[in-house]
Amino acid sequence: MKKTLFILPTLLLIVSVGCGPTAQQTSMVNDIVTEATTEETETTTKEPPTETLAVNEVGSLGDWDISITSFNIVDNIPYSYGAYAPDEGNKYAVAAVHIENKGKTPNKFLPSFSLSSDVRAKMTYGDGYEFTVTQLMGYDKDLHDTTLNPLSNADGEIVFTLPDTVVNDSGELILCFTQDNSELNFKVR
Repeated sequence: MKKTLFILPTLLLIVSVGCGPTAQQTSMVNDIVTEATTEETETTTKEPPTETLAVNEVGSLGDWDISITSFNIVDNIPYSYGAYAPDEGNKYAVAAVHIENKGKTPNKFLPSFSLSSDVRAKMTYGDGYEFTVTQLMGYDKDLHDTTLNPLSNADGEIVFTLPDTVVNDSGELILCFTQDNSELNFKVR
């Protein structure tokens, strides 16, 4: 980016020196543009894809150790006052999750209102389809807003609402946790 800003003044200087740039000046400008473009391409190259873990494997994301202990697709989720049910044409995908705070300070897992430094979760399917977490208010197993002291752990669930077309297909489902620029992926189906 800095080199790109350098190119414009260089071109203006060349044009202002004479009626047109000489062959040597044109060559210098081409070299600067090529070098700047090469550096920009090198810095915007994507990181290699992250490893995908299986159910019951443990992965680390920031101060958190995370594992998916089971994964099920259900019609409804019972709780003490009845049952949660998704809209017609959908099912709930329920991941049982074990988390441990390996940090030195208390930390909140899946805050309802998150910043980039907070842990977030999504489900991916097929060719880039992404599904957000379904927060079930009042559901005592929901891991949203779980605050753990250092070296403490908890078990709970993360729920996603998936359309029947995804549920009935045999395509791969990946549960992806992200924090800052890091991600931790689990193949759940």
